Amino acid sequence: MENILKNDLKKVAFHEAGHLLLLKHFGGNGDIEIKPTYTKNIRFNSGFVGHVRVLDKIDEPKEKALMGISGYISELILQGLDIIDAVDMWEINYDELSETDKELTRNMTDEAFMLVKKLWSKIEKVALSEIKIYSQEYKQYLNQPVFY
Repeated sequence: MENILKNDLKKVAFHEAGHLLLLKHFGGNGDIEIKPTYTKNIRFNSGFVGHVRVLDKIDEPKEKALMGISGYISELILQGLDIIDAVDMWEINYDELSETDKELTRNMTDEAFMLVKKLWSKIEKVALSEIKIYSQEYKQYLNQPVFY
């Protein structure tokens, strides 16, 4: 059985790479920071947490929204899911939205999915690089026999 912490690192790296590449696509810049939680983080259900440290921000609200959901979309693509799954999961998580807001969300999800797919090779390259960096930095942590 593969170590769950390694899977957590991979998921977080792809999630953050999705955010970063859309930030860059829209003219911003930043870098990724990933840290271990040292316990299974209840809020994120992960042994790692990450974020994009924004160095040059973007101001357009629509671009910010697309960047915001791109991490989630990257995780879905990593799992082999497609746009239908993305829209369905987004609606399940936000089933309290009005029909109008659902339609706006669906359109935003479609657009984000297409952008993430377009940038996927770059997202994958960045994520794999981050995994390599953080696998070395947290080698001791990753090799623990911890399974959740």
